[in-house]
Amino acid sequence: MSVPEKMRAVLLKGFGDRDNLYIGETDVPKIKDDEVLVKVHAFGVNRADTMQRKGQYPPPPGVTDIIGLEASGEIVLVGDKAKEQWNNGDKV
Repeated sequence: MSVPEKMRAVLLKGFGDRDNLYIGETDVPKIKDDEVLVKVHAFGVNRADTMQRKGQYPPPPGVTDIIGLEASGEIVLVGDKAKEQWNNGDKV
């Protein structure tokens, strides 16, 4: 399966209330050697995401700022170090 350059995601117009959330198009994140890329089938927005939306919970340095910490789907790309544990097609 080829990985597209763009994807749909929950994004922020700016910090604030829930009206600042929207589903839009963004670049597919580039994974690191110890990461996997998941094609998401379902996601949830939890308390940490809500705090991030308000500007009160920044993501760790080097991590994507895309909202939605809870997700399930299928792995479509595996970093070199992650290949010891994960494979393309694994359900997560």
